[in-house]
Amino acid sequence: MICGEGSFCAGLVASAAGNTFRAVYSSNNVRYGPNGGFVGGLIASAAGNTLDKTYAIGALIGGTAAGKGGLIGSAAGNTITNSFWDVETTGAATSGDGGAGLTTDQFRANMPAVFSPAIWGITRDLSYPYLLDDGLSFKSTLATIVDGTIIVTPLPISQLEKSNYDEPAPHRREASLAACFTMIARAIGNTLDLESLKDVKIDTFFWDDATQQTFFSGPVTNFATLGAFQNIGPSASLANNVIARMENERLVLLRGTYERGGQTERAWMLGTLFTSEDDGTVIAVMANDRFTGQQVEIDPATKEVVSPSQFPLRNFKVDGYRPVTIVFN
Repeated sequence: MICGEGSFCAGLVASAAGNTFRAVYSSNNVRYGPNGGFVGGLIASAAGNTLDKTYAIGALIGGTAAGKGGLIGSAAGNTITNSFWDVETTGAATSGDGGAGLTTDQFRANMPAVFSPAIWGITRDLSYPYLLDDGLSFKSTLATIVDGTIIVTPLPISQLEKSNYDEPAPHRREASLAACFTMIARAIGNTLDLESLKDVKIDTFFWDDATQQTFFSGPVTNFATLGAFQNIGPSASLANNVIARMENERLVLLRGTYERGGQTERAWMLGTLFTSEDDGTVIAVMANDRFTGQQVEIDPATKEVVSPSQFPLRNFKVDGYRPVTIVFN
């Protein structure tokens, strides 16, 4: 979100009165002019609203603001319960009317008890609370990368999305790699608010239908580079290759095999992070799948998808990878 001088500027709603906000959140960065108006991580100006189970984590970036708050910029007569903001990523120490400020570690260490486990989940230490409701038209993210005040979320997109293809692509392996490139570009574009990348489509820079070839090209190459492809043997785990790269804060392109129509085919996913026990034992590698548009969990020992249980790529198993290095200048 970008606002001019003197504007109401917020991650979710600029101005609201007499409304109810329940089970909503915003991770949008908010950029405002040198003499901004009211600025809030969730709402810029609010009066007479009810807020329950809400939070904001996006950075509030700009000059002097008339009113600036991690959750709400300017507020009067609101009822605010079970609501929070990240004091580190938003850069705001206070918020109008109410709510509680938490550090990034506090926010991600455990889900606040007020968030009902029936509709909220959390990947401890790797995510903020996310929505589980199957009726939602989007997939909440199970893992995020926090670098100072910058929140990086590689956005899942579906290969079957009509903005990319009207029908499933017959060239699945090549198109799946192009879809992963698109996820990287969108994540960078939304993080840095770059119009050239934030809503980029597969065939903008990364795919040519005429030749059925994939390219890593365009503005994304100013921020990301690809390492060489490495095979992973049948008996090897993901510990000394994929997870080792992720420990150095790198994304990893994961190539794997799956069964389709009695044939073995290959496809790509974008690996983002891994989960582990308190003693450091790795539980699962998290990856964004472009077919379903959601995150999946991969067992580091077997290299197979273990969640969701009805994953459509039958017996998908990782057999190689390429590390991705992202640098924000």
